[in-house]
Amino acid sequence: MKKLLTAALVLAAFVSTSFAVNYDGILNFVTLAETQKQIAFDALAKDMGAILGGGMHHQAKTLGVLGFDIGVRTPMQTVNKDDKLLTDQNLSQLGLAFVQLEKGLPGKIDLLARGFSGEGLTATGFGARYSLVSLVVVNVSLVANYNTMTHDYLKGTTTGVGVTASLNIPVIQPYIGITSESTSVTPGAKAAILEGSSGKSSGLRLEGGINFSPFPLLYIYGGYTMVADGTGYSAALGLKF
Repeated sequence: MKKLLTAALVLAAFVSTSFAVNYDGILNFVTLAETQKQIAFDALAKDMGAILGGGMHHQAKTLGVLGFDIGVRTPMQTVNKDDKLLTDQNLSQLGLAFVQLEKGLPGKIDLLARGFSGEGLTATGFGARYSLVSLVVVNVSLVANYNTMTHDYLKGTTTGVGVTASLNIPVIQPYIGITSESTSVTPGAKAAILEGSSGKSSGLRLEGGINFSPFPLLYIYGGYTMVADGTGYSAALGLKF
């Protein structure tokens, strides 16, 4: 298990490096008029919420009491045109790679925990999956999650509650999901000059994709997402026992 976790951490760090953001650029917001500053903060909340809440929908079937899942989740989002922090850096895509652990419990419940730390940013998340419908082919579950990110220049929180449905068929398992999400961002400790400013975003996340299991235990999945007036993708590699 230690080797699996180490491999997942290395993969997450490698992927996240390709989406590195200079968060100290938020200090440039101080030159904006209040209306422009609010637009920039709200757009930033949309983009941060899109990745913080991503990667929660790939399966509806719960793992069972002895079940365990470990993998790397990589949500990605097309940058909002009003997101000054990212557009000033000529970034068109934002992404983050989480190491995610899922454990089955009695009562048709899975617990989820994930995290990432690197490039000065720490992100953590917790959630739960509860089976609503469990048939031979069709599964439907309720999913709730809470995610945070902290950086010297920015802090953010995303919460979500939604439903996932998936088909339990050999090799390829399609899934769809919908979540109601809410995100807030505030300046970090080194951006105290912006104290009192904040950004908020709320709305629905829609996601659809396919799980592919080329070998026993191993799975890969990819999904297309629509969230916060934008579009993105979700991808993952993992092992399910």
